[in-house]
Amino acid sequence: MKVKRTGDTADEGVGEPGSQVYAFLEHWSLTQAQVTLAAHRENTVYRVETSQGKCYALRLRRAGYRSDSEIISELDWIAMLAQEGMRVPVPISASDGSRIVCVGNYRADLVTWLDGKPMGVSGEPLELTDAVTTFRALGRATARLHLLSDSWTLPVGFERPRWDKDALLGESPLWGRFWDCAGIEASDVALFTQFREAASVALTNVHNSLDLGLIHADLVRENILLDRADPSMVALIDFDDGVYGYRLFEIATALGKNVGDPQYPALREALIDGYRELRSVDISALDLFLAIRAATYVGWSATRKGEPGGDARAERLARAARVAISRWLKSS
Repeated sequence: MKVKRTGDTADEGVGEPGSQVYAFLEHWSLTQAQVTLAAHRENTVYRVETSQGKCYALRLRRAGYRSDSEIISELDWIAMLAQEGMRVPVPISASDGSRIVCVGNYRADLVTWLDGKPMGVSGEPLELTDAVTTFRALGRATARLHLLSDSWTLPVGFERPRWDKDALLGESPLWGRFWDCAGIEASDVALFTQFREAASVALTNVHNSLDLGLIHADLVRENILLDRADPSMVALIDFDDGVYGYRLFEIATALGKNVGDPQYPALREALIDGYRELRSVDISALDLFLAIRAATYVGWSATRKGEPGGDARAERLARAARVAISRWLKSS
């Protein structure tokens, strides 16, 4: 693994591109490119366009979230998927062969920019011309992702986190203790604690029959790009949260933000049918995973309330978790 480190620079903001961003781009000989801010969420992403019309995504990594080994493993993974024909970003090594470049307190990598329109925005109504076709295509893409990942010989030193039973429902979940995190109401503490106990038993009972492996783990609308002319063509981006986890957790993530959509039953059926075109899946525990996935967002949002819109987002995610959890408890 090669990681290029340069001297410290001023700790500039990560909004509009400044000298720091161009200090990174020097390592890819892209200082003459046009740079625009594309996203500022977990990582900060800049769109980099050359005068020849080539486009890349420069990703400034969130401090303290991923080790160099985990980032390199992600890049190896998406490189394999791209080589096998999946529509995912392709990693671009720096001029000296480095996979990660460090400038001051920041680390960054470069991947190809994928053109396309995001499936939508979480929390807003879906606006798709043919949502059923799109969700069937997403199901096929998800199944292919899992098939290719299972058949891949992992590189030496491959490292990604595990999001298994303990990391979901144990004492120290990967995304936080959703049942007693800061800011949740007393009634939620009782409900979420009851759910955690019941879900732990249920997951233990079915664990041995469940499929685990590498998963994207963040197949939300913003990370699914649609071909502007063909709704059956989807691309997957942002593998930063990729882990070893349950394949039903993957499907629950893709479906969870759409549960309130009037078309949800048809979208759920389409995604599962698309998945089963390539790979079998037992969905008997899917509603359990929809509730578990909703619960994880409560813990995640509790640590981000200081961000713009963080309080409103935390309340929205807690409300969604109440609905999903209550539905599962009632049916279990």
